[in-house]
Amino acid sequence: EELSFLKITSGYLKNMKIEVPTGGLTRPTSARVREAVMSTLYQSIAGSTVLDLFAGTGVFGLECVSRGASSVFFVEKNQNAIRTLKKNLVKASSRLEDCDLKLVLGDLFNIEQINQLNSIQPDIIWADPPYTEVYLWLSYFLDQNFLFPVPNGYLIIELSKRDLNKCKALFDHYPMYSVKNIKKYGDTVIIYVKREQ
Repeated sequence: EELSFLKITSGYLKNMKIEVPTGGLTRPTSARVREAVMSTLYQSIAGSTVLDLFAGTGVFGLECVSRGASSVFFVEKNQNAIRTLKKNLVKASSRLEDCDLKLVLGDLFNIEQINQLNSIQPDIIWADPPYTEVYLWLSYFLDQNFLFPVPNGYLIIELSKRDLNKCKALFDHYPMYSVKNIKKYGDTVIIYVKREQ
């Protein structure tokens, strides 16, 4: 993958180029990890509602749309990232007839800014915070009692392996969630958490 763009790995948008903001603003999930996550979620994606948190380039949500998700909400606060994200969403929309892509400008550490998300009932929540902020954000997210996946829906988090144990331990205090799977790819870890009730 070149630094200036990524490519959608499969589905309706396969090989569509996704622009990446310059200046190292985002840390896009690698193609290898995206494909692995998509194959794990394969049966849950078609017709689903997806929340792409800390969306960056939007590549995760666009991979879901490419595989038949019916609506995706992309949440991002950085203005430079948003400029690029808008371009990527326009490009995807022009190639898909029936998809609902929404960009939400907001800080995921500030509930007031993202209140509008409360009415959404996502089947899949993907969260890819900056690695240095994963534990802080996850603590905040769980503590706010806000923004749940639907029962049997998934919260999936990308993090660095150094934060795995403390992040995993947070879920011990929230019985509505159960950690179903943990996959490691070098320094990158993906945690799959299911909402049980």
